[in-house]
Amino acid sequence: MPARVPSRGVVLSEAYGAGGGHKLAAVAMSESDDFEARVRAEVERVLAERDLGRRWLTPTQVAERLNVAVGTLANWRVAGIGPASVKMGRLVRYEEGAVEAWADAQRR
Repeated sequence: MPARVPSRGVVLSEAYGAGGGHKLAAVAMSESDDFEARVRAEVERVLAERDLGRRWLTPTQVAERLNVAVGTLANWRVAGIGPASVKMGRLVRYEEGAVEAWADAQRR
């Protein structure tokens, strides 16, 4: 769970790796528009460290690959009928292999 240190304006979050260990990652707090971009970059970095070769795609990337709207993917997530997704906080990611496997399973 994130802990905010008001005097320094830092958010600390725990990221669990595949080995069961943990690492604290600090993300500087800011009121600027680039705060969300820095948080996204930190999440991507943590995911990349624990992946062991897996590639994660954003909903926009998946929508482009499947030739559907991003809103359609959101509706599929709610209904449980689309490709498997992972939600980390507000961010949604799809494992590339899972998207390909789901698309292959849709062929008739």
